[in-house]
Amino acid sequence: MATFTPEQLVEMPDDQLQYLSPEQLEQRDALFRQQQLEKQMRNSKDLLTEVKLPPDE
Repeated sequence: MATFTPEQLVEMPDDQLQYLSPEQLEQRDALFRQQQLEKQMRNSKDLLTEVKLPPDE
């Protein structure tokens, strides 16, 4: 049974997932969701800082 770092789990190609244990799949899922959340939070933070309203004409 191989062990993987979180990064390896998340970046693993789908055709490799059949070799993972249910625990590893669960861990991968959780990590993936966490990364998506962090990405969304970063994006919304960027949006908040980048959006400048055009001056009223």
